[in-house]
Amino acid sequence: MRMTVFGTGYLGATHAACMAELGHEVLGVDVDRAKIDRLRRGGGAGGAGGAAGGLRPAGGAGRVAVAARPRALAYWW
Repeated sequence: MRMTVFGTGYLGATHAACMAELGHEVLGVDVDRAKIDRLRRGGGAGGAGGAAGGLRPAGGAGRVAVAARPRALAYWW
């Protein structure tokens, strides 16, 4: 199933990673461009790894994408 998570802070990033681990395709959307860039590089939502820093394993399998604009949904679906 494809799903979208609005907000990629500690809760949103963790939720996205967990849903991807369960086999779902997840798009995380956030207005904070620096946060999106950090997540794309494999860093945590707060810049310090931890539970919210787990997007790399799921993202490496192609199940998690992040975007700074909700418009990305139109192209992702």
